[in-house]
Amino acid sequence: MKKIKAILFISIILCSILYVAQFPGIAQKVGEESNEYSIISASNQLLGSEYAFKEKLNPNESEKPVWLEKTGSIGLEDANVAAVEKFMLAEELSRFETDAFVKVQAIDLETQERYTNSEKYNFKNVKQMDKQSRLDYTAVKLTFDKDGQLTVIGEFPNSYVAKHILSTFEDDREYAIVSLYTEHLYEYDEYPISDDFQIVANNYSMKPVKNLEVTYIIPNDLTTQYIDGRISGYDWSNKWNDVYLFNENGSHSLYMLYGFIACGVVALIMLFLPERKVAQIQPYKAIKKVPFELVVGSFTILLSFIIIVLAECTTSMLQGSYAPAILSDNRVLYYVMCFALSTTLLFAVSIVVYLLKHILMNFTSYMKERSYLVRFVRWVFTLSFTPKGYITIAGIFVINLVILVYGSSGYYRARMIPAVFLFIVFALIMIHIFDRIWKNYKKVLNQSERVSQGDFTSTPLGDVQPFNEISEQLASINDGFKKAVDEEVKSQRMKTELITNVSHDLKTPLTSIISYVDLLKKEELSDTTKEYVEVLDRNSIRLKRLIEDLFEVSKAESGNVELHLDKIDIVNLLNQVLVETKDERAEQLDIRITSSNEHIYANLDANKMYRVFENLLQNIYKYALAQTRVYIDIKETDTISIVFRNISQIELDFDAQQLMNRFVQGDSSRSQEGSGLGLAIVKSFVELQGGEINIVVDGDLFKVELTFKKFE
Repeated sequence: MKKIKAILFISIILCSILYVAQFPGIAQKVGEESNEYSIISASNQLLGSEYAFKEKLNPNESEKPVWLEKTGSIGLEDANVAAVEKFMLAEELSRFETDAFVKVQAIDLETQERYTNSEKYNFKNVKQMDKQSRLDYTAVKLTFDKDGQLTVIGEFPNSYVAKHILSTFEDDREYAIVSLYTEHLYEYDEYPISDDFQIVANNYSMKPVKNLEVTYIIPNDLTTQYIDGRISGYDWSNKWNDVYLFNENGSHSLYMLYGFIACGVVALIMLFLPERKVAQIQPYKAIKKVPFELVVGSFTILLSFIIIVLAECTTSMLQGSYAPAILSDNRVLYYVMCFALSTTLLFAVSIVVYLLKHILMNFTSYMKERSYLVRFVRWVFTLSFTPKGYITIAGIFVINLVILVYGSSGYYRARMIPAVFLFIVFALIMIHIFDRIWKNYKKVLNQSERVSQGDFTSTPLGDVQPFNEISEQLASINDGFKKAVDEEVKSQRMKTELITNVSHDLKTPLTSIISYVDLLKKEELSDTTKEYVEVLDRNSIRLKRLIEDLFEVSKAESGNVELHLDKIDIVNLLNQVLVETKDERAEQLDIRITSSNEHIYANLDANKMYRVFENLLQNIYKYALAQTRVYIDIKETDTISIVFRNISQIELDFDAQQLMNRFVQGDSSRSQEGSGLGLAIVKSFVELQGGEINIVVDGDLFKVELTFKKFE
């Protein structure tokens, strides 16, 4: 670990020393290129001076403004505007009246009046300056014609400088003039009309200058001039930022380039050093335990500060502020300060790279343990949809709204960054909450659909806020229905078992009774005794049939019936039943059978269908009006339909569907023999074979319709 520690700290110190060692060479190259910077910076400062020269050559004695015109919503008295104008133009002209290093000549093209602050130079032809003068100075001539159009003539170091000067004096001229007046407002805020300056700057613009020629002689070596203190009346420092931003190939960029190279070397060393060993060295050991948000905030501020310092150092070096310190013999303190600053920068870079490496290698665990934002989001995601949970979510929304409103108000739009970030976080939280609600809703909806379809086997859904109460009600319905079904199944089973046992118990003594009745019928008995024996025989047979019917119904309703499905011809089966069940009652009816086909087949149990047809025909024989017609129609379409129609001999004043219940007879007086189980057996056997039965009563017309699937 000591070896890793030595490599780390030696590399930082060595990179810092090598970085600072480049300063003298950079300063010398910057000085060599300062001539073009001088021209660009001077062009920024000279904006607006043409109005001062025009006023000097043609003084305005009236109390009305000459150059200022109202463009805003607030205005001043003409005298006040004129006072502001005269004061500002006088202040501009005073810059050239003193020992200013920029020399100027202004000529009014109408009156040929001339103004200059130096007779040393040949202003008449700037292109014919002597060779030595062109090495030391650059001449720029501005000509404003009668329409106010500007023409620029000059010998420039390169095309970029010429392009910048043209842009300055043409595109940004009006904006620069207004800005210049605003600067005077703050510079001379004790002047009695300082309040008027603000109104003028915000609500007035300048008229174009016409018929004026201005020639500027600008020194090429701004750095030397600055060191010698020969610049007077100009605030150059405010304009150097423009020079730095617009310059494309300036050598002063090496200052930051070498700094970035040093940072890159340290970053590469940190990337190749083992993370687990570096983690045992202070302060890296302690820094990885700091919360993620605090780390990001601290290093954002630190790196911003370092970048600002680098930019300021670059600007100051370009201006020449550091040249005396770098080039003089007494420069130890300066180098110590630069070394301390660069070492701090490189040390911060090593910490940032280590943290990034540590976070990327352990991203999930680090964010869970060290990020307050992740903890907060996870906490929000676990909120329950209770009144307390709703209040918490509403509180988060209100706080986020306040921050968003605050961030969007005021002049400093940078406040929008954290506000927008918080809004995005809150939006993601709300999306998650609504997605969770939607998923819970779908779970409850699916559960309710299963219940509506008769599926009571679904498991509890657990936490499905805000639908927990509905889910619990559905679960209780499931439990209730399941209990009810279980009870019903149990009851049916017990009922079947009871009927089966009773039927079995009744059959044994009934069989004995029938046997003894048969023996009695063979004996020589009196007429009266014979009548008694016949009644006994008839009722015992009837009881036997009742027990058998009851047993069949119970088996059918419990599903405990064995079916033997086969292809059968329904038409033939019905004709067979008609022949075998025909009795004297049938002789009194005109039974007519119609069929769509001679043979109609279906996949049914022949024995059960025989019993179905037998019961229906017996029912017709009992209750049909004598000397009437009975219609039996068999049709084959998509399904097989069998319809029985007859005229009842009794009034049909009851619900037809009740006839399919057990022990229900159409004759409420029960004058006809029967058990009341015939149609119940029909219904059970038809449904067991996948068919449907429907009974329709229309006046005295009684109709039974059977429907089965077509044979395929």
